[in-house]
Amino acid sequence: MRSLRGTVKAFRSESSDFAAYVELLHLPPIAMVLLASAGFMLVAAGGWPPFGRLGLLLTSTLLGQLAISIHNDYCDRELDARAKPWRALPRGLLTPGEAFAWTAILTLLCLLLALPLGLTVAGLIAIGASSGFVYNAWLKRTSWTWLPFWVALPTLPLTAFAVVGEWDSRLWLVYLIGAPLVLAVYIADTLSDIESDSAHGVQGFAHRLGPRGARLVCWAAVALAQVLALALWPIDQLPGPLFFLSTGALIAAIGLDRRAIRGGHWLAIMASAILLSLSWLLALTG
Repeated sequence: MRSLRGTVKAFRSESSDFAAYVELLHLPPIAMVLLASAGFMLVAAGGWPPFGRLGLLLTSTLLGQLAISIHNDYCDRELDARAKPWRALPRGLLTPGEAFAWTAILTLLCLLLALPLGLTVAGLIAIGASSGFVYNAWLKRTSWTWLPFWVALPTLPLTAFAVVGEWDSRLWLVYLIGAPLVLAVYIADTLSDIESDSAHGVQGFAHRLGPRGARLVCWAAVALAQVLALALWPIDQLPGPLFFLSTGALIAAIGLDRRAIRGGHWLAIMASAILLSLSWLLALTG
């Protein structure tokens, strides 16, 4: 019986360790970034892109996102020791030195894999990764927390079009349409941490709004992005199904929040943002 108890205890400890490592990598946001990148590549190529270039882009993006995730927990290690002691660094599963080393190694591999795709692509990926590091290290606790999101997320469609060698000067409008979208994504990503972070002195943009104000701004920002997309819609195209799915995802997000399904709310906001971006880019290339 004592041996069985010891086995169960060891299993629970190993499961807890595994869960902490998984949380360290922030896999759901990474999955959404990879999905968006693949979708943008399909739009840019007008069909299936060259698999070799698609594979290089997605692998490079994955490594960069993993680097940002580990760096995030490295920068938050003191706060997490007080607010989230179950995470990998506070528990000692990974030392700060090891986390910093993994951040550097993954970033280097990310850029090396991007180089065969061209200097423009490598530069855009570097801008996106750097924005994540700036957010983690300096801006996360300020009213400028939204700024790195605004710089980084629009690089995803720009990078996709650069990879396939297709370019249109109107692509720069993604920064205009993307401004409210990335604000919404940032708030949706931060909502679950607002109360715990605020209790420990974090005063980012979403934290200053408070949980209720942040939700309202998040939903209004997605709606504003949809209005901007319509205003800038190519005159020879009509909004397609993806645009209306984006609107449906926003409505679903509001409903999920009312039912306190926080993970579902985040997922629906991300889906709305990606669907809107894809629909506008499809119209641009159509």
